[in-house]
Order: sequence, then structure tokens, then C-alpha cells
Amino acid sequence: MVPGEESLRTSMSQDVHGIDRKGKQSLTRSQIWLYVMGYVVLVAGSVGSVWVYRRAAQSDANDAIIPGVYDTKKYQDQLERYGGKANILATEIREWFAGLWHGRHLAYTLAVLAFLIAFMFFYIALFLPDFPPAEDERAEGRGGLKK
Repeated sequence: MVPGEESLRTSMSQDVHGIDRKGKQSLTRSQIWLYVMGYVVLVAGSVGSVWVYRRAAQSDANDAIIPGVYDTKKYQDQLERYGGKANILATEIREWFAGLWHGRHLAYTLAVLAFLIAFMFFYIALFLPDFPPAEDERAEGRGGLKK
């Protein structure tokens, strides 16, 4: 092997635009950072939702004993008398949304939100590779000199 041949091979395998021999574009630091953040959010959200699900399973037994005041026919009739069918619909939507933040529903909500946020990070990293360069990349572009 000739001295310097390895560095010549690596320099020939990459184009000026960061494309290797196989035609794949190399990742920028911003893309790597976004992929790492996506994985961190995905793992943290999954672990958090499993933890909330297990904690909620213990408290669901206590909640089943207490009757729901808002589920009675008298309460529904009063809602309809004061606000009509729209009031009943609005109250059901409000109660559904409030229920997303308690018990097992909170675990499902956390899992879905973690997936969506991680997907957003992956999507941005995949389709928007031309972010402004980081401070280190700008310095390398000027011959390694920083201001």
C-alpha cells in the first residue's frame, strides 16, 4: 500500500457536496442532532407512557368505586334545559378532553404525542438538510479561523 493512498481514497469517495461513492448524501451536524433528538423524545415518551400506564392501573380500582355525578340523567336533563343539545355536546367534548390527561388515557396521550414530536424531528432532518451551518461548520468554511 502506498503512503497517503487511504487519504486519497477517502477524498475521492466524497464529492464537494458531501455525496459519497454510493450516491448517498452524508448527514450534516444539524441532521444528526435532529435524529438524536427524535430518538430521545421517542424513548423518553415511551418510557414515560409505560410508567404512567402502570401507575394508572393501580388507581383505576379506586376510581371505579366512586359514582360519576355528571353521568346521571338529572344532570343531562338540566344541561339540555339550560343550553340545549349544543350544551350537551360541548360538555361531552370538554369532559373527553379533560379525561385525556388522567389515568390510562394520559399514557396513551403521552405515547401519541411522543410519536408525533419524534416524527416531526425525523421529518425535518430528512427533508430539510440545508439548515444554516453551525458555528463550527462556518469556521471550517473560512479556513478554520474564527472571528
